Amino acid sequence: QGAGFNAYLGGRLADATRLLDDALERTTNPLQAAELRRLRGQVEIPVGTPSAAREHLLAAARAFEPIDPGRAALALADAAATLTMEGHHGPALETAEQAHALAKETGGLPAQASAMILAGAAALCGQSELVPTLVQQAKPLLEGQALAGNHWLAAAFALSRTWVDEDVEARRAIR
Repeated sequence: QGAGFNAYLGGRLADATRLLDDALERTTNPLQAAELRRLRGQVEIPVGTPSAAREHLLAAARAFEPIDPGRAALALADAAATLTMEGHHGPALETAEQAHALAKETGGLPAQASAMILAGAAALCGQSELVPTLVQQAKPLLEGQALAGNHWLAAAFALSRTWVDEDVEARRAIR
């Protein structure tokens, strides 16, 4: 798992895919398998298709839900993002709402990340009145290290700042 994640962070996506798939075949630990599926889905986003990534992410969310609702919410938020990538805005909104509802139980990073994803889905579905409050809920992402090593989340966070005319914070997030 560690080698696959490090390969992903280093931009060696083919190596990350191979290492994560190998680790997934070997593990017998359900929690570790769920985390491997989530990472595999994240790697699939830039190298494969959104639908293939979503399969991994939804499997991870189902596995995490009874044992770690926060990680389940993060996997669902990632799955919602893949629906947005394919232009399926209604299903993206539904999935983002599920992620955010689940994340509210845990707070922290899952609640912040799911609020940001829900803000994007709401904006795309014409529910712009929800966006400022949701973007505000995601604001603590900028203060910690949550964005480090999570390139797509950092980009999505920066974009979310522009929806509420916070261009300075968008630039800060990108840096």
